[in-house]
Amino acid sequence: MKTNKLVSKDFRSNIWIIVILCIGMLPMVMGGYCMYILALLIPFIFFYKYWDYLFVLLCLFSITYTFAWLFAGNTMTASALIFTLIYPPMAYMTGKYIGSRFKSVNSIEMLLILLIICLGIPAILSNIIDTVNTGNLINTTRSVGFGKEEAAISATRYGIMLSLLLGSSGMMIVQPNSKIHNLFKIILFVGSVLAIFSTVHLLNRTGLVLVLISFIGVLILTPFNLKKIVYVGLVLIILALIFFYYIENSKFFFDAVDFYSNREIHGHDVSSLGGRDERMILALEQIMAQPWGGAKGLKFGNQYNYAHNLWLDTGLKGGLICFIILIIVLIQFIKNSFKLIRNKKIDYFDKIFFSLIALTLVTQCMVEPIIEGLPQYFWFFLLFTGIGQVMCSKRNNL
Repeated sequence: MKTNKLVSKDFRSNIWIIVILCIGMLPMVMGGYCMYILALLIPFIFFYKYWDYLFVLLCLFSITYTFAWLFAGNTMTASALIFTLIYPPMAYMTGKYIGSRFKSVNSIEMLLILLIICLGIPAILSNIIDTVNTGNLINTTRSVGFGKEEAAISATRYGIMLSLLLGSSGMMIVQPNSKIHNLFKIILFVGSVLAIFSTVHLLNRTGLVLVLISFIGVLILTPFNLKKIVYVGLVLIILALIFFYYIENSKFFFDAVDFYSNREIHGHDVSSLGGRDERMILALEQIMAQPWGGAKGLKFGNQYNYAHNLWLDTGLKGGLICFIILIIVLIQFIKNSFKLIRNKKIDYFDKIFFSLIALTLVTQCMVEPIIEGLPQYFWFFLLFTGIGQVMCSKRNNL
């Protein structure tokens, strides 16, 4: 009861921040204009009592990234200038503010769940509507339109939007020990199932890998319990029987196998990260050859493409300094994640959830062009970094 009151109090006293973040994290809604509402959080940059070395580095990152791009003769709209120059340190400072103001870990957890739902809900709705309209459970074009937009959105972008829900799918086998944890589990279960459906619909292999990593992560982080493993095994067997009974007279299963196999034969397989390993090596070589940045992307002959890696894509455009800064942020992010795992004052349910979010963020950023594909995802990463920085600094008081 005390926890529920703390969560309620935290949300009431910070409702305006929560509403702004939820709206701002909605991808593609209203033509992408939802991102502009996050500008209301810019004053957090001037909360000097929260400044630390990561904030200074992120300010340097934003300035370097923006001007490296402009000095190379590239253009940038006024809104893009704000998004690249101001939003990264703003997102980090907003995270530090939330970590300092929220009195309950469950309040932070509830906010993060709301945000990952906001990131994923447009993709889920789009794929459900596409399935209903076409009557096909598998979309062979791997692109789906959104709303009234004529241009179809790629599976890569939808995959980024869904990744945090997919990465949270392992929470469905974690035993809750309070009413609020039961609520979290139900929400994450529904969201994860819909996200998995959307992932299969678009034949997104990265999404399926995230689901697998999520369950493996839970098994590693959860103390060994034979009864629990048997229980989970029985549930999975029952679900499998229902699934195979459903597909017995359906082409869905065979279509899925055929199309996934086709992607392996005619493209790059999972072992090569879908061809990303070669791009990563070339990108690193290009960053070293052009350390000042300004590149339009990874150069293949006369064409430019993505390296499919947050750090490398950033290094190509922003230069070696930006690449190094984000590596430092990553190192601090990983250190904070391990500190939270070892913190005995945090409930294991919350601990596993934070760990899965951290693992998913790092994994997804390793294989996709995040800033170009979905800038809100990058801001969420920095927001979560800010929250973790505060939680680790006050870990003895949690």
